[in-house]
Amino acid sequence: MLCCYARPRRAVCIREVQNSIKESVRQLIIDKIGKFDLGAFFTILDSEIRGKNGSLIIFKGMQSYNSENIKSLEGYDIAWVEEAQNLSDTSLRLLRPTIRKPGSELWFSWNPRYETDAVDRFFRGGAHRKDAVVVAVNWNDNPWFPDVLRQEMQSSQQKEATRSSRVAELLTAMRESIARKDIAGADRAFNEASRIDVLDPALDQARVELAQAHDAAREKKN
Repeated sequence: MLCCYARPRRAVCIREVQNSIKESVRQLIIDKIGKFDLGAFFTILDSEIRGKNGSLIIFKGMQSYNSENIKSLEGYDIAWVEEAQNLSDTSLRLLRPTIRKPGSELWFSWNPRYETDAVDRFFRGGAHRKDAVVVAVNWNDNPWFPDVLRQEMQSSQQKEATRSSRVAELLTAMRESIARKDIAGADRAFNEASRIDVLDPALDQARVELAQAHDAAREKKN
């Protein structure tokens, strides 16, 4: 928003999936316009924001683009991908060569999730790109981190620790069941662990072990 205020620029704010303007960062930008008292400079429309200097901010979902219609973004100066951990490899490969105007920039903001996510592989999976600036930012880097979020964070950490502990107990029970050849019991323990926290990384290895146990059980029957 400040870049568009400083000089004429066209910016597109992107999410992998955006079914309506309400799912975009439009409201966040509107709030910032108010915070910096720039309401007289920007005109806020239903689907875009325009600046008096000719700047334009639009909001799009990558799911609506293909190799042909994405060319409409070629003249943009900035593409900001919010929640980039959800960006597919196909979307990343479409977007990168499209934002190619001299001096143009691609911005990605995301909460790291899996090393296999396309944005993580691109920026953090290999040699550092000389044309990229990668900054890891956490809550303790925010000098304005409010007490209400600090309390919520601490509560979430306690709940997360409880979930992780319970998942670990169930995966131990699963492995004990596999050792006893009780595949049904192993399934129940794994399914309960998945129900508690389907995103727990310990489930990945457990899933492999359970599949191997099923394969061994089938081979024994044959």
